[in-house]
Amino acid sequence: MNATESLNSGTFTCTVTPTGLNPTYQWLTGSANDAWPATAGNNPELDYSASTASSTIVNETRWFAPTPDRRQVVDGEICYYNINCEVTVGGVKCRASTPATLSVTVDMSGQTTGCVFQSWDTITVAETGGIWIVTGQGNFSRSTPVASVNMPATSQFYNKAMVHENKHVEQWMTGMFKDLKDANALYNSTLSTLTSTNSETDLRDKILYAVWAQSVADDAICNSKTCDAEKEAFDAMNAEDPDFLELDDADWKPGYGCQ
Repeated sequence: MNATESLNSGTFTCTVTPTGLNPTYQWLTGSANDAWPATAGNNPELDYSASTASSTIVNETRWFAPTPDRRQVVDGEICYYNINCEVTVGGVKCRASTPATLSVTVDMSGQTTGCVFQSWDTITVAETGGIWIVTGQGNFSRSTPVASVNMPATSQFYNKAMVHENKHVEQWMTGMFKDLKDANALYNSTLSTLTSTNSETDLRDKILYAVWAQSVADDAICNSKTCDAEKEAFDAMNAEDPDFLELDDADWKPGYGCQ
């Protein structure tokens, strides 16, 4: 059975045959019962919803570190619990020789939407003396960066992953990307001075081309700083508890083509 870290599992059921034996049930936990390795870190836990019933679920599944190691490339984002139930019938205890497996997965990935130029079509223009000119900025602006992660907010790693993505937001707002996709600067320096002696359509085409050209130039600058940006983000993430599922420079750089 698979579960997402911090969410409940599906139902596990212990079936005893033949029927009519009046068994008692005890769902097992702890490394002594082989529910997880004795070497496991990050406090493994099996919180059974009904530990003495024939059927149960695991509440708020928890990822543990099998090795344990703080690096994600060593322990991975999936851990495995052995799920077993000890049954007592007439004073005799028994359990399944092959326990069920519960895999608990943490998805540490996330995404931040960078800033873009938006609403350039609302820039106002007017014809004056046979010349089309720009008369107002309208709603032309820079979008706001938005961070998100691919795990439930209840996860023990939620804040850790969000620190990474929020560092990217900070880079767009006050850091290395703060001057990119600056709609106000582009309007004041370039768009406000555009004119056309042909038509409104021609002027709007010039506006669109200027926005596109600046966007391409800013994207090139952004891409050239990818390694620096990710370095800041991964360092910030690694400084946040819990001290597991972290990526050192040697772990993440190959995936981004960084040296």
